[in-house]
Amino acid sequence: EISIAIIGAGITSLALAHGLLQHPHIKLRIYEARPKLGEDGTGVGIGANGQNALSLISPQLRQSLDDAGAVKCVPSLRLMLAAGSYAGTLVKEMDYDPPQATVVRSRWVFEMVKAVPEGVVQTGKRLAGIEEVASSGKVRMTFEDGGEELVDGLIGCDGINSYVRSYVFPSAEGIWSTGFNTRMMIPITEGRAIFGDEYCAKQVQTGWVGDAGFCMTDFEDGGDLMQVIAGFQTDEHIPELLGKAYAEVPKSLFLDPLQSWGWIGERISEVIRRQEKMFAGARRVSPIATTYVRGKVCVSGDAARAFSPARGAGASAGIEDALALSALLGEARRPADVGKAFALYDKLRRPRRDEVAEASLDAGRIITGTHPDAGTDLEKLRAKVADWNGFIYRYDLKG
Repeated sequence: EISIAIIGAGITSLALAHGLLQHPHIKLRIYEARPKLGEDGTGVGIGANGQNALSLISPQLRQSLDDAGAVKCVPSLRLMLAAGSYAGTLVKEMDYDPPQATVVRSRWVFEMVKAVPEGVVQTGKRLAGIEEVASSGKVRMTFEDGGEELVDGLIGCDGINSYVRSYVFPSAEGIWSTGFNTRMMIPITEGRAIFGDEYCAKQVQTGWVGDAGFCMTDFEDGGDLMQVIAGFQTDEHIPELLGKAYAEVPKSLFLDPLQSWGWIGERISEVIRRQEKMFAGARRVSPIATTYVRGKVCVSGDAARAFSPARGAGASAGIEDALALSALLGEARRPADVGKAFALYDKLRRPRRDEVAEASLDAGRIITGTHPDAGTDLEKLRAKVADWNGFIYRYDLKG
């Protein structure tokens, strides 16, 4: 028997759990710091690679995405121009097979956890210490509530603020990016009233490239909810947003730059005006890590390397990680094999995550109209997005 602990109970963690629970020789526990699961009600896109990875882990896991009300986007993404002389012009429609699916994170977490046996997930367990015990070859975890556990392997799926990452790679503090963004979820009835029936009839992701900004709309919960995203680049950090996931801000922070965005700017401004309070956040990305592994401890998902959401590839990358880890640990036959499995995982996944991370940074410049080789020039943008995310979706998951 091999005992494995996962820290964090998000998408990557639960996808990994679905894989590991198929192996009878693995004893699994998941520890979540929050008192309850599924507190993130924002939407997330799962691309072709993520959906294929779900299917390879288990058909039941793939089905959970549909059961959570995922909306299949056909086309997967419509990219529009919101600035310059061609404002309102289509840049490109991206079609993928399978099409991108958008889903409310919390709804999906609830569906994923249904197949996890009772007692595997423990909430209110915040990790406070990690120690590899040389005499036994095990990993000792200490929690803030005073509890301790010994396991054969520890996997950190605890996000950008990962405690486990600080153990594996101590100099890996997240880097705050300049700019700010917000995500708003509204009923589809309100969406139709603001954006019109024609705009909402085609339930796809629609991104708008502006002057130092990007806005997007998509649909979740079987089409009953509409998500509206707005983000803008700034030359300097906004002090009030540093060190916080989200902070309350004046509506003018978004309304002022949206004045030059034409029709879509007017529509998103109306959504903002209807909000009781306005919240914004700054983005953080992880520095390049020299390793995802330290002995019998490793990190996965955003805990390994969080990157810009510009390609919508973060959640799917975590599912890829889960597929790799579950396959490698499934081949382990004794506790001593765990470290070897983690080392192979690092060799396989770190280059892939780094490639997607760097491409996502570049994509952030493209979709905010700030790329030095494109700006808001229509034809230059079309050239930049000609094979959008192609290298991500062509990745050989079975190899």
